[in-house]
Amino acid sequence: NIQSTKARIRVEATDINNLTGRDISDADFIITGKDTTPPQVTVISPNGGEVLANSDALKITWRASDNVGVFSQDIQVSNDGGSNYTTLQAGLAGNIQEFTLNIPSISERTKVKIIARDTQNNVGSDDSDGVFAVLAKPSISNAKYNNNARRLMVFATTISVNTEVTINGKVIPGSKKIKANTGALILKGSLSDLNLRSGDNILMIKERGLASGAFKLNLP
Repeated sequence: NIQSTKARIRVEATDINNLTGRDISDADFIITGKDTTPPQVTVISPNGGEVLANSDALKITWRASDNVGVFSQDIQVSNDGGSNYTTLQAGLAGNIQEFTLNIPSISERTKVKIIARDTQNNVGSDDSDGVFAVLAKPSISNAKYNNNARRLMVFATTISVNTEVTINGKVIPGSKKIKANTGALILKGSLSDLNLRSGDNILMIKERGLASGAFKLNLP
C-alpha cells in the first residue's frame, strides 16, 4: 500500500535486440491509500505569556508533519482564552511553518491555533499552551511639569501605577499615582530628582514591555 505526495512512474521497454528505451513522469503526483492518520501540529510561538502591540505585525511559528504530507493549513485566533476561534488565514500551503499577520483585537486572553489537513482530509491542530496579551501601544498625549507643586504629570493611553517612565534615558522610580478620570500619571520630585534638564528632556513610558514614542517636554 504505497502512499506518497511525490510519486513518479518510470516505464522501460526492451526490443528483441535487447535495446532499451525509457521515460518517467514529467512531474510529481500523489498516491493515496486508506490513510486515517491526522497531521501532527505544534505551535511554537506565541505560546503564552507574551505581551504584544496590536499595531505590530505578529510572527506565528509552528511545526506540522504528516505520515503522507500536509496539504493545507489554517490560522485561527481566540480573544477569550480558547473558548471561541476566528479564522484569520485559510488555505496555507502544507510546507509553510511561519506566517506574519496583524491581530487588531485587544485582549489579555489571546491564543492562536493552527489547523492542518492532509490529502484525505484528516485534521490535526494545536493552539498556544497559554494566553498572551495583545494591547494598544502606550502613547503620550501631553506632559507638563509644575514647578510649584514639584510634580510631573504625564497624560497617556494604556497607563497604570506600574508604568515605567524614562527621562533622558534614565528610568524614574519616583513616587507615582494615577489621577482619577484624567489618564494622568503623576511623578513627584524636583527637576533634579526627576532628571529633567531644560532643552534635553526626552520622555518615554513603557507599559508591560510596550514603549511609547519619544515626547519632548517643555519645562517652565
